[in-house]
Amino acid sequence: MLYAKLSLSHKFIKSFSLLVVISCISFQLNVFADSDPKKDIAEGYRIKGFEAQKRGNFNNALTFYSKAVELGLENAVVYNDLGVLYEQLNIRSKAESFYLKAIELDPHYLPAYTNLGYLYKAQKNTKLAEKYFIKRYELSEPGDIWADKIKTELVQINPSYKEWITSREAEKMTSDLEEDAKREFYEKVSRSSEYLKNGEKLYKEQYYKEAVEEFDRALELMPNSPKILAARDKARIDLAKQEIETQTDQAIKLINQGDYDSASSELKSILAAIENKPMLRSK
Repeated sequence: MLYAKLSLSHKFIKSFSLLVVISCISFQLNVFADSDPKKDIAEGYRIKGFEAQKRGNFNNALTFYSKAVELGLENAVVYNDLGVLYEQLNIRSKAESFYLKAIELDPHYLPAYTNLGYLYKAQKNTKLAEKYFIKRYELSEPGDIWADKIKTELVQINPSYKEWITSREAEKMTSDLEEDAKREFYEKVSRSSEYLKNGEKLYKEQYYKEAVEEFDRALELMPNSPKILAARDKARIDLAKQEIETQTDQAIKLINQGDYDSASSELKSILAAIENKPMLRSK
């Protein structure tokens, strides 16, 4: 949402831009939703103040805003509205004090920083304009369309800010990449832990083949985990034993049936599995 002024170069544009600030804010009517009738009345006055300000009836707007504050509606939004109103009335000292009050109440309320920057710019107070533009830029979030506007203002004040902004954005990008890498790592650890837990459960229930599959999934995410490697090796050995026991039972059954050739083949297969058992412990 466009909270701050678009330009202060012409009186009409400035007035229109200031109204943009408060018109966007007007949609935040539920911010003060409360069962307290006094606060509801105060919010009602604030809305009436905004409507009067839109119509250009600044005296009524000031009356309604003042009543809202008297009833306890003290927050960054209403004080920013008052700042905009006084700036429209060309009472800049009052506008400044209300913008500062808005920031005092909510240090992260961005429209007040923007409005102060443009107020000081109009007064040719470059030092203070620079101060609040910098703060506004530093508090901007990704996707904030005002960030580019503020960058332009800073570079106009001092071209050297272009290098500072580029450096800061590079640092931010690096920081974001590092955060993404950390988040991805923690996600891998979490998913790997789930596979490990599933594998351990299957192992206890003697579903060794399924347990090995779960441990393999866990290792795809955390290849060098000693805990997962040990769990998989144990499961693979017990799976081999389970398969050998099954083959042995089958060989005995074939002998009892008189099928000695098939029994011999099964026994040879068992011996081969036993000989290769060390290979089953690791890849």
